[in-house]
Amino acid sequence: MKQTLLEAYLLKAKLDVNFIFVNWEKFSQSINYVSVRNRVESIGVYLASMIDFMVKNHLVSIDDINLVGFSLGAHISGFAGKHVKSGKLPKIVGLDPAGPLFSLTKPQERLDREDAKYVEVIHTNGALLGFYDPIGTVDFYPNYGLEQPGCPWTSTDKCSHKRAFKYFAESIYSPIQFYAYPCASIEDMNGGSCQGAEFPMGGEPGDYKA
Repeated sequence: MKQTLLEAYLLKAKLDVNFIFVNWEKFSQSINYVSVRNRVESIGVYLASMIDFMVKNHLVSIDDINLVGFSLGAHISGFAGKHVKSGKLPKIVGLDPAGPLFSLTKPQERLDREDAKYVEVIHTNGALLGFYDPIGTVDFYPNYGLEQPGCPWTSTDKCSHKRAFKYFAESIYSPIQFYAYPCASIEDMNGGSCQGAEFPMGGEPGDYKA
């Protein structure tokens, strides 16, 4: 994901931004998913402390910090938003937040719409590797958010899961945006009864006033 987003922001879009990558590979590469999942909050707390350090030392304004996280990283971003003391983060983008061992009824233990002023979530493999229920300010469901074209439906395949950050990267540099129609519920989406003004998914800077 790092290289894909780095190229999208700095090489293709040529944006004047600083791109900081949080490397928690030492903890995330374990085959014990339960152990990795249980480290998510502590990583988020460390990230929040780094943000507070940068803001306190006038290295950056809190209003200029956006977090983008994929899978478990989306929840890490949520915990960072919960714990940062310098102010409310303006934006978090959750790219197919991990689903296993995260609960809709426990927003304090996952990414939630209250973790930033604007939380955008892109669901591409819900009900399998990703979280399916809407948990952001705005939630997007490309191809209904379950299985992506060209990706097999298997418990071990990560193709649909990874499409989230690939779609987001493309939305950064492509002149053709991804648009969606507002839906009152997942049931309305699946029933094809969504209507209203089109809304762009992703992009930079993205829509903070949704």
